[in-house]
Amino acid sequence: MSSKKKQNKIFKQLLIIGFGITSLSFILALFFNVTDYGITIASFCTTILMVLSSKKTNHKKIFGAYLIASVLGYVFSLIPIATSLNIAFVVLSSIFVMDFFSFQHVPALGMAISFVINNFKFSSYIFLFVSLFGLISLAFVLKYFLKDPETVWNFVEIENDKINWNL
Repeated sequence: MSSKKKQNKIFKQLLIIGFGITSLSFILALFFNVTDYGITIASFCTTILMVLSSKKTNHKKIFGAYLIASVLGYVFSLIPIATSLNIAFVVLSSIFVMDFFSFQHVPALGMAISFVINNFKFSSYIFLFVSLFGLISLAFVLKYFLKDPETVWNFVEIENDKINWNL
């Protein structure tokens, strides 16, 4: 394949990724009040980017992590102590439970934190949870249309080896 055809193919994939991320972010903004659900939207968008940019995304881990975070976030939102203490407990317990079941997916912690901070009605939790699965499923469908997402990210020169995470 000539380099011109390869660049056109990569450009088309970049357009699909850009359109997909923009569309999914727009859907999120329509469904949710950004000020109340800001942490959750950031969590969803991070997951969508991770799904689209990696060949080996395990959908069971993502859905399992969000399920654990949602359940624990709801439980800790019912405990009537200081919100900051509840946030600390929900993050710690979510990490341990996700690790125990091998469902490590860090962006899911945003869902647990959002549940504790906002203390929604139960129907809002259900709507949020169903929307999460729908939007992440859409991201997996969008990923299906990308033939080789890693070449797209290499095209824009994102190099994971050069990113230093000093946590």
